[in-house]
Amino acid sequence: MMAKVIKYGGNIFSIECPACGYEHPFHVGRPNSSGAQWSFNGDMDKPTFSPSMLCMPNGPKRCHSFVRAGQIQFLSDSWHGRSDTVDLPDIED
Repeated sequence: MMAKVIKYGGNIFSIECPACGYEHPFHVGRPNSSGAQWSFNGDMDKPTFSPSMLCMPNGPKRCHSFVRAGQIQFLSDSWHGRSDTVDLPDIED
């Protein structure tokens, strides 16, 4: 089955980033190991997570984005240099 989001465990939801090629995990309603947590609208086809996702903030593959209504908006401080908004790709759960 294809969707925009994969669910791992009770509170971890992941999307595939079309810019960097990595999955980005959102810890919903419960903090991850660094204390970050997100809200999720529950829609696996048009997901919205809040706040933004910042992966590897101090690493060479920094990726910063918003996920809203099934689209990912890349922010200009990402390593890949994209600052556009595109549909999330489907991933197999």
